Amino acid sequence: MAKPLSLPLYERVSCKGIMIRRTLDVTVFCLLLSLLAYRLRSLSNQGFTWLLAFLCESWFAFLWLLNLSTRWNPVEYKTYPENLLPRSLGLPPIDMFVTTADPVLEPPLVTVNTVLSLLAVDYPAEKLACYVSDDGCSPLTFYSLVEASKFAKLWVPFCKKYSIQIRAPFQYFSAKSLPPVDGLSGFELEWKKMKDEYEHLCRKIEDAVHKLMLGPHSTEYAVFKNIERDNHPSIVKVIFENKEDHSSCLPHLVYVSREKRPNHPHHFKAGAMNVLQTRVSGVMTNAPFMLNVDCDMFASNPKIILHAVCLLVGVDDEQECAFVQCPQIFYDALKDDPFGNRMTVPFTIFVGGMAGIQGPPYAGTGCFHRRKAIYGLPPNHDFDIKDCKILEERFGKSTEFSESVAEILFGSGEKHFPCDISSITGSACRVANCSYENNTCWGIEVGLTYGSVTEDVLTGLRIHTMGWKSVLLMPSPPAFMGCAPPGGPVSMTQMKRWGTGLLEVLFSKHSPILSAFSTKLHFRQALAYLQIVMWASRSIPQFCYNMLSAYCITTNSQFLPKVITIALSCIRTIDAEQMPCLLRFLLLSATQVNVRRIISQIREHLKFLSVPNTHTLQKNKLKGKLLVDNTEASILDALRSSLQFKSVLGALVTHVGSGVKSEVSSALQVMASLATKHAQELIPLSSHINGILDYLEGLTVENLHKVYEVFSHMALLARSSSDCFGSSIANELLIIVQKQHHPAIGQVSHPDLKYKKMGLIGILKIVSCLGDASNVTLSSPFQKSNTEEALELLETSLESCKQLCLSLIFFYDELTAILESRTLHTVIVDWIGKHVGEFESIFLSDLDGGQLPSRNSYCGLEGELWMNLDGEISPICLNILPLASSSQSACLQFLPANFHLLSAVERLTNQGSLGGIDALLGCPLLLPSSKYYSEAEWLSLTGKQKQIISLCLYYAVNWLRELLNAFCTQVAGRFEFTSQSTKEDITLKLLKRLRNLVFLESLLNHSIRMCPVVLPQLHLQVEHCGSTLINQPNHVGNMEKKNEPKMTHECTSPNKRKHKKIAKTSTPGTDGKLHQPTLMDVLRKAGVETSQEMTNEVSSKERTSASVDRQSHVFNESVLIEVSPPAQALESQKFRFRPLLLECFSILTFSKNHDSCCSDPVAELPLYLYLIHDLHCKLDYFAAPGKQCSSRSLSSVAFTRMTLDEFLSKIRPLFPSLKRNLDIAFCSLKEGNETCQEHWNIQSAAAHNPDIINLVPSKSSISTMVYKEVLHSFSKFFLEQMLNLPEVQRNKSVLSDLLEAFQPNETLDAGASDVQPCPSPGTIEYSYLGACSFVESILHAACSFSFILASEALFTLESAVTSVLNVVDKLEGDDVNIQSRFNQILPFLRGKLGSSAQKLLKHKWDDENLENGWKNKGEIVQKILRIHLEYTESTADLLDELACTILPQVSCTTMAEDEDYGYPTLCSATFLSWYHVLFEVNLTVLDKLVKEVVHLEKCRPGFQPENVHTHLIKMQKNVNVVVALVNMCRTYDKVTLHAMAVKYGGKFIDSFLKAFDFLQVHFQMHNEVIILLVKELQKATRTIQTLCSEAKGLKQTAITGKIPATKRSLERFLFRVKALLHTTSSGCTFWMGNLKHKDLRGQVVSSQAYVDDRNDSIDQDPEDVDPPVIVATASGNSETD
Repeated sequence: MAKPLSLPLYERVSCKGIMIRRTLDVTVFCLLLSLLAYRLRSLSNQGFTWLLAFLCESWFAFLWLLNLSTRWNPVEYKTYPENLLPRSLGLPPIDMFVTTADPVLEPPLVTVNTVLSLLAVDYPAEKLACYVSDDGCSPLTFYSLVEASKFAKLWVPFCKKYSIQIRAPFQYFSAKSLPPVDGLSGFELEWKKMKDEYEHLCRKIEDAVHKLMLGPHSTEYAVFKNIERDNHPSIVKVIFENKEDHSSCLPHLVYVSREKRPNHPHHFKAGAMNVLQTRVSGVMTNAPFMLNVDCDMFASNPKIILHAVCLLVGVDDEQECAFVQCPQIFYDALKDDPFGNRMTVPFTIFVGGMAGIQGPPYAGTGCFHRRKAIYGLPPNHDFDIKDCKILEERFGKSTEFSESVAEILFGSGEKHFPCDISSITGSACRVANCSYENNTCWGIEVGLTYGSVTEDVLTGLRIHTMGWKSVLLMPSPPAFMGCAPPGGPVSMTQMKRWGTGLLEVLFSKHSPILSAFSTKLHFRQALAYLQIVMWASRSIPQFCYNMLSAYCITTNSQFLPKVITIALSCIRTIDAEQMPCLLRFLLLSATQVNVRRIISQIREHLKFLSVPNTHTLQKNKLKGKLLVDNTEASILDALRSSLQFKSVLGALVTHVGSGVKSEVSSALQVMASLATKHAQELIPLSSHINGILDYLEGLTVENLHKVYEVFSHMALLARSSSDCFGSSIANELLIIVQKQHHPAIGQVSHPDLKYKKMGLIGILKIVSCLGDASNVTLSSPFQKSNTEEALELLETSLESCKQLCLSLIFFYDELTAILESRTLHTVIVDWIGKHVGEFESIFLSDLDGGQLPSRNSYCGLEGELWMNLDGEISPICLNILPLASSSQSACLQFLPANFHLLSAVERLTNQGSLGGIDALLGCPLLLPSSKYYSEAEWLSLTGKQKQIISLCLYYAVNWLRELLNAFCTQVAGRFEFTSQSTKEDITLKLLKRLRNLVFLESLLNHSIRMCPVVLPQLHLQVEHCGSTLINQPNHVGNMEKKNEPKMTHECTSPNKRKHKKIAKTSTPGTDGKLHQPTLMDVLRKAGVETSQEMTNEVSSKERTSASVDRQSHVFNESVLIEVSPPAQALESQKFRFRPLLLECFSILTFSKNHDSCCSDPVAELPLYLYLIHDLHCKLDYFAAPGKQCSSRSLSSVAFTRMTLDEFLSKIRPLFPSLKRNLDIAFCSLKEGNETCQEHWNIQSAAAHNPDIINLVPSKSSISTMVYKEVLHSFSKFFLEQMLNLPEVQRNKSVLSDLLEAFQPNETLDAGASDVQPCPSPGTIEYSYLGACSFVESILHAACSFSFILASEALFTLESAVTSVLNVVDKLEGDDVNIQSRFNQILPFLRGKLGSSAQKLLKHKWDDENLENGWKNKGEIVQKILRIHLEYTESTADLLDELACTILPQVSCTTMAEDEDYGYPTLCSATFLSWYHVLFEVNLTVLDKLVKEVVHLEKCRPGFQPENVHTHLIKMQKNVNVVVALVNMCRTYDKVTLHAMAVKYGGKFIDSFLKAFDFLQVHFQMHNEVIILLVKELQKATRTIQTLCSEAKGLKQTAITGKIPATKRSLERFLFRVKALLHTTSSGCTFWMGNLKHKDLRGQVVSSQAYVDDRNDSIDQDPEDVDPPVIVATASGNSETD
């Protein structure tokens, strides 16, 4: 085989850029040597740190020298497998080995994929044999291989027929779309069939794993009965045998499990490989070459065996290639590879360098061995050991194996193995016995070497010491791809094992240090192995070197030259002019630690000589002397002045009082940082800081925390001070916190909730500092300890909070936040635990066998246990109905907050576990009986009873919310302590509780709709964009005393009386200032009814009528309660609910098997909709700062402390779940069938919801809401969260995850073909294209069934395109490459958006797809039309077409619904929307044109006439549009249309006047075009004038309010036209005719309604004139009408 072929099979080449790499490596080595020389020269003057740094850096230099030697001449091997094809009949046999040890850590499905990829390689099947070594002796593995062999009979021919590149099924079928194959029509059918077969195989294997069902019981599985993993006989099973010896068949497939006994060492993987790779395969097939891979390394290159054979048989001397090693490449490593699992650098650089010496080391997998080298025979060695006895002494007592060894070593050719390998399984079992290796050379000189857990490195070293060489094979695509360790602990365990094994090699007899002098190992190869085996030991100097920085900071020493040292050394040599700068730098760099050293060094160097200034030096130069002064005093004065805090503190206090949110927050942040680092210096200046307390009332909760953090740091440090001054400061600070603004009573005791909140924040902040476990408690007998002071403050604040429920809730929530953020002293934690221990006695009752001991009546209401998840074993229930119907109903208001604190204490005291209170998760709730939701029972209830029912439901809802908040932390990965079974049980209960929550909120919504109730507030929320809501008028915070406790028993609105009072006194404007009365005010005062008031009155009447009709409808028919959150009746009061924490959103990622009558994923959508809607509300909290906050953006105090980065990091895992729920909802809407009621009932019964037959889910509404909420959230991420940050790259990874989650199900090749060049997969712009393509696909699909949903998709697509524009704007000047790539996709995305908008406008919508026709669709149509106009190729041309051609046709007809003008969305209901948008967009286009003209005129005055003409033509188009729109008022008699014409016509005139200077400059050259422009515009101005006159006569206030501004614009236009004609005419003469008042139909109006109308119109006259015209004569005379 070593004879050269006619064509080369491989080529050895040197790597490119080797000289540059060598130069850099030598340069680095020289720098290290220079650093060592510097260390050595200065070692005598330095201390321990310098010596330790010298030793560490010496080690680093030694390692770099080893690295330099290894990397000196790297080489690569290029193979030519095509030259092997003519010799296919002479190809050598190959034995392939797959090793696995544990079916749990290495699932059988992973092993099956590896085996299938090997069976399908491009190599003659009759020359291959695949062995699987199962060191765990698992029947599951054997069963999986048997099933895989059946699948392989289909898979292998399929791969070879269509030349499939990836032949591991799991990797091949992971793609979402069908890969293109050159026009093979049957490929798609076979592909789907093959995928179905593979999925069937996976299900069978998974069923076997979970249910331990191994198919039919036969003798094949009998051998696995009653065996143990570490105590069983050897098993050899031939799963498939290629008896026909055909290439079209499968290779041999053999299962091997070696014998294991407790008293025999098994040597781990090395022992398994010796059994499988050498002995069993030698007895059965005995191929000269062997391949071994791990069970998770599949063959990703189908020609890999051909590549390896090129090297194995192509060498001239077999010594050159003992084994061929392929690099390890992983397909699922973590992003950025934080643990180094990919091993990219070792294989690409280091191992590549070893390939140029004696070859790469053996890596344990992905390696082709020469069997002769494994048998321990040195190269070119000819020992006459053909005697069987000698072979048996060396290789073991097996005649069959000895004969196979002789065949390999000496090539006798006398032994011919039978084709029927099943007949020799007995011999194979004998050589697999555990006692076979006794008294042999196995593990010493033969096979893989024992003695280290890194048997691969040790075996490769032994082969190299015998004189063999190895080859590194790096084909493209990669040879094998494996599964990387999933995370940190697994990686650390693996690296620990590697480090231990390599150290065993280093200190063994096989050490490369010894082998370099006693064997045939090359010296540089020995150095390379030395670097490998010392891999673990280098961690010690690295750790020491890293700790030097911390040590030097602690001890004020140094191990690197400091800048201050260099600056001090420059004092003697620096110029006089630069001396002040140097001294200033030294003084500013002074700290308490180094100030003495700096002053002493300055004194030593300057010797008390003053610094000469230039003027004095020149003046005294002739005298030859310098002025002497004591500079030490001046230096100290300068130092003191540089550390003054007074001016800094004064400026910060001023910023705090500015009232600007960002300025206040930044100033307080700086002050908090100063208090943390320089508290000792701030204590004497506390009087300057007290000014902040004057601004407490206007601060948000976040800023209040910062204020009190400053005082708390100072107070704590002052208490620890031993002097009297510090103690007095501490007492003064405490007094300030407790009695600011109110000398007689403290803030905490103040009845106003606003001051009480301020006091609570201050006291609890002090408690958190005093009670911190890291702070030392004082033991002075004259002063209380920190813990005693903290406990006293807690008791005081708790007693004061009991007056108001909201203050107690706020106290509980703040205390919970402290427990979760700080580690408090055990005494304080015990006090809190004792207080919350009263929870059971207040809120819980005992049960007997899961039932109530007795049935009582509460205010005439019967009680019933609801939602008992624990059944008969439940020992307790929650007393909601008894408490709500008694005088203690107020305690239910702080029930959720109390439980929130209880769960925090439980987690803190039990290492994160809630096992002590897990009974609360499944316990039932005592609520009013479910029978009251029938029509008859509900009508029989009194008003008070109905209110009690509503309140019970409300408290139950918030109880379930807090249960979800607490127990979701147990399964969301926050605490790693629970077992898998416990997590599954909690997960199941959480899903049921979420279904309970949706059920209860639906009932609560229905109850409040029937009997309105003002719900009590259960948490003190904070508004993101301003102060808290308690500072706003009419908020429940200000009415706490008024509404408590009877606020829950009032059915009428509490604001009714207040509204009357406000109505009487509301003469000022809405902003509180006085305004001059307008025309609208005068008309209202005169009793004229405005159109707006009429509209409001009509809508109010309609609402009242609708309310009455709704109640009568509900009470006259059966009550139908629809499960479709968010509930509209509750939405206005949702801010009163307890908020859901972010951990609850992990429920979106839970998977659950549904046992129901049908497979209906929509049954879970109400649950997911509930969470997605809440997520959307939380997204509103992080809206852009300049936007107005809504009620949706309110959140709890705990949520306000979360930063945007923390929020995004927690919701990143939810993106795929959002996409999955969107797909489910969209599919449901496409199908259109209603949900299976039986399915909903079964799921509801499983959650133990009461059986209320009237409660039904609405599939269409729920799916629609999910669709909208997900798209809204998707848009909000783009527009507000991701790209409105100062740096676009800040959250690039989150944006990438979002885009990746919303990728389409098909590839982008066809869709993105217009983008040239097409972005590469994996880039951010490619992800943008994919996300936009996905949204566009659902938009096109939604056109077939819903206009609303299609428009929602369009708006989402617009947000994505807008975000791309934002990226380009923010990247301007920063990253030109990224910006250019985005600019390449922008035109494509803009075109897609414009065409999608056009499709919606031109689509023929059916009535059933419009959801109540075109009524109330005006706003949506406006947005779609704006998008269409903005993203079209020419906005001006499209405006001209629509306004001058399309709209006039519509306005002149009857506008029937079935009329089609090319735009079916243009009808009578949407005509005004189109009219409005065309006016606004035309005005925007004109504004841009005017700005462009003005800018060009300033930059290039008198630019080219062609450009002037082009701009005039564009302006003419805008004028044509406005004339066409205004003239429509002559045929369309609608006040709203006329009002828009007057308003936007006036604005258009204003914008047009801005370009009049430009017209005047170019009038002489373009007078005809400009005169035509003005004449055309005058048609519109005349119509606008007529509209204004008619509106005054008819008292149309909707128009008269816009007349003054429009009339001023018309007057200015008239004046500018006169001025233009006057200044540009030669004769300077013109005349203007007098105008008569005419209506829109041309009839003369006799007079105006008001006397002052003659002054309003400058062109009004009783004489009649011709139609308006402007005439310019040859002599320059002009006439205008």
